Amino acid sequence: MFERDLRARMEDMRPIRAVRGVTTDDVLSALGLARQRSVGEIILPAAGVFLAGIAVGTGIALLAAPKSGGELRGELRDRAKDWKRRIGRKADELRGATMEKTEDTLEGVRSTLQEGENGIRERRMGEFHRPITR
Repeated sequence: MFERDLRARMEDMRPIRAVRGVTTDDVLSALGLARQRSVGEIILPAAGVFLAGIAVGTGIALLAAPKSGGELRGELRDRAKDWKRRIGRKADELRGATMEKTEDTLEGVRSTLQEGENGIRERRMGEFHRPITR
C-alpha cells in the first residue's frame, strides 16, 4: 500500500523534474515574447555616448582656442573637476535608484517564495491528514 502511494507521488513529480533548468526567458521565447528592457538599459548607453561626444567636442574646442598653455591647462583642469563632480552626482543618483529597484525586486521574490512555501506546507498538511484507504 505504502509503495503504491509512493509510486503515485513520484509520478506526480515528473512534470516538476521536467521543468528544472527552464528559465523565464526560455518560456517567454517559446511564447514569442521577450522581457521588457528597463529604462536604464536603454538610456545609459545613449547617455554614455552623448557624454563622450561632449567631452571630445569640448577638448577640441579648447585646443583650437587661441590661449596660452598655462591658461588652457588651468581651464582644462577646472572643467575636468566640474565634470568629475557632475558625473559623481549622477552616479550617486543612479546608485540610489538601482538600490531602490533592487530592494523592490528582492521583496517581490521573497514574497513569491513565501507564498510558494506556504502552498507546499498546506499541500503537505493535506496529504498527512488524508484518510488511509485500502
